[in-house]
Amino acid sequence: MSNFLPVGTVLNGKRKYTIESTLHSGGFGNTYLVKGIAMDENIAQEATYTIKEFYFAKYCTRAADGSVTVADASNASRFNAAKADFYTEANILHGLKHEGIVPVNEVFEQNNTVYYVMKHLGNTSLDQYVMERGGMLAEQEALRIIRLVAGALAYLHNQQILHLDVKPNNIMMCTGRDGKMVPVLIDFGQSMFYNNGKAKTNHVVGGYTEGYSTLELKQHGADRTFVPSYDVYSLSATLFFMLTGKDPDDASQISKRSVYLAMPSNVTERTIDTIVSGMAQNAQQRTPSINAFLAQLSGSANAGNAAGMQGMNGGRVTDPTIDDDNTDHSKMIRLAGIAVAVVVVIVLVVMAVGKLGNGGQQPSPSNPTVAQNDSTLADTAHIYNKVSADANADNVKTDEQKAGAKPTVEPTTADKQPKKESAKKPSTSSADASTASMPTNGTVNLGYATWTGGLRAGKPHGNGTMRFRSSHSISGCSTTAQSGDYVVGFCENGVLQSGALYHDGEKVETFVR
Repeated sequence: MSNFLPVGTVLNGKRKYTIESTLHSGGFGNTYLVKGIAMDENIAQEATYTIKEFYFAKYCTRAADGSVTVADASNASRFNAAKADFYTEANILHGLKHEGIVPVNEVFEQNNTVYYVMKHLGNTSLDQYVMERGGMLAEQEALRIIRLVAGALAYLHNQQILHLDVKPNNIMMCTGRDGKMVPVLIDFGQSMFYNNGKAKTNHVVGGYTEGYSTLELKQHGADRTFVPSYDVYSLSATLFFMLTGKDPDDASQISKRSVYLAMPSNVTERTIDTIVSGMAQNAQQRTPSINAFLAQLSGSANAGNAAGMQGMNGGRVTDPTIDDDNTDHSKMIRLAGIAVAVVVVIVLVVMAVGKLGNGGQQPSPSNPTVAQNDSTLADTAHIYNKVSADANADNVKTDEQKAGAKPTVEPTTADKQPKKESAKKPSTSSADASTASMPTNGTVNLGYATWTGGLRAGKPHGNGTMRFRSSHSISGCSTTAQSGDYVVGFCENGVLQSGALYHDGEKVETFVR
């Protein structure tokens, strides 16, 4: 006999519900679309609801009268324990009040099992919503939706509840009060409920959705302790889907490179890095909470405290805005600056251009300026501007300065130290020309790559990060950069002069043009 009750069956709670159709069957229950009579003051109106029935498919059978029985008496204790858990969880859900969580109207028993009644939210799930809009969403729309889902999860986590099955088809899109489509979480069949961080019930999570579940759920089910990062992983994977229209790779295969390659070119690095952190394989390295996820997404998170920006496949995500070990990155910048300085000194000696003054000094290795913890890639520019001033100001000269021309840029703080060559103020032909040549910080799309850092006249100039979108050779570097690779280094008038090439978060080589 079918696991489902037949269409037309009447269920008796506070009101009568007639089964119209079946919706879904899982390991722990069946879901039905039902009709019921709701009273609006003295007027009876037919309303549509969704009902979830506890049905432990591994141990249950359906009798002819619709009642649920245990096929093997030796499994009766397991069935009864799981049914008690389901009843407890249904009552907890009944007490939840959040617009982003499907409301539970009532819980009742019939047919030797338990039912709970939910509001029917229509037929448009998030995956259908995305497909109807061309297969992927614009970043702004995807972020609006994911923040609302995150708000619902934060509410659950405050109640010590993990959803453990967040994915596009467990999110229904409904019309909100402002007329916009808003997400509502459904299907709490995998949820775990905790008290002081310990599981309230004996329910063991057996569900695993490829692309959306952590490896922990695949390997041994949910922990008996409260681990919010499980839901953070699924939330990040859902954001990935909205932006790409594709399911992410399985947790055993996901990598930072695969995430970057899948993203449309107009998605910001801050959003991509938030997904990377949220989907780290190791729970200790993953974004630890919903609040940390939202903070990183908005750019207000301290990377060390919020997410650690740890890498997928057990490795750390090496990001130019994070250098909490104060080693390789700062050394690379100092060494690159020293190398460029030596070249400049040799050229100046050969050309006999003026006195060297302080131009031959190396930057002090004991006082590097290191990019501190900050998960917002957009802040890279002002961090590296300071690095540039400390490491290169006395050593790197522009082509115009090498040729003896007057500078067209306001001197940096380092340049204002007593020097014979930099004592004069720059002269410009007009205010507009001066403004156009002033260094700025920002992001520019170069076609084959994206540069974030110092800019002058719209070209990369100064320290920053170049992330490649296609294969590209780099002068002075023996390795050809591939899509997804990036360089942390120094540019002059749009040309990379020195830096370090990274692949999958690991440094490949340091180079000087």
